[in-house]
Formats: sequence, structure tokens, C-alpha cells
Amino acid sequence: MKRCRVLQIFFFLAVTAVLSGCSVSYSTGKSSDTVSTLLDSVSGSSTSMSGGGDVASIMQGYADDIAAVTYLWVSEKKSEEQFLRLLTAVARTHGIVDWEQTTATFEAMGRGLYQAGIPREGIVKLPFFRKLADNARYALVLQGYTQV
Repeated sequence: MKRCRVLQIFFFLAVTAVLSGCSVSYSTGKSSDTVSTLLDSVSGSSTSMSGGGDVASIMQGYADDIAAVTYLWVSEKKSEEQFLRLLTAVARTHGIVDWEQTTATFEAMGRGLYQAGIPREGIVKLPFFRKLADNARYALVLQGYTQV
């Protein structure tokens, strides 16, 4: 529980950094130095899939960070654009190239929504998740929500 709170604080700092002008550079495929540094400190490492470490621990760190970003997005009532930028930054930090095609992303979002206290029936009312309602990814969100 204490680790979760620490993650939340660091991701709040990451959100603040993004909102204050630090942006994710889509052209180079890397997050800005400030956001990357903050995310590295949250996860404890920025081991990429090709840079070593076992896949299970990399994916667990990734899922934990996605859950924390989702929790903060809901708690802080940030925009969908800000949420997408943070998801992209977290994915890149963990060596995930296409977070939208990664099952762990959506399951972790469900966990973050549960931790934020969003009722199951309220998930579909959130802007990002409204678009997923008729999609297989929404089922993954619900799966993550119920596995907490």
C-alpha cells in the first residue's frame, strides 16, 4: 500500500511536469528528459525489453505504473489528452512500443480505476473508456477491475 502511495505522488509530479510544458516527443520516440527521469524514479528502473531483466518483472512494473497513472488521471480529473501522453511516456519508459496493443495496459487501467474508487458502472462514463465500451479492450479493463 505504501508503494502505491509513493507511485501516486511521483506520477502526480510527472503529470505536473507534463502540464507545465514538458512534452512527449513523438518524432524521436523518446519522452522528454524530465518526464523520463520522473518515471524512472517511480518504477525503480527503466529497463527496456531489450535491455535485460526478466519479462515478468518488466511487465509487472509497467502494469503498476499504468495503474498509478490511471488512478491519478481519475483523481485529478485531467484531460484525456494528458492521460494519453502519460500512458505513452510510461510505455516508452518500460520499452513498450505500442501500449494500445498490450493486454497488460488495459488490465492495469482497470486496476487503477478500482483503486480510484470508480464504480464498475461508472467506468463507461469516463471519456477515454466511453470509446472502448464496444471493444474487446473494455473487457480487459473490466477484467483488471475485478482482479484487484
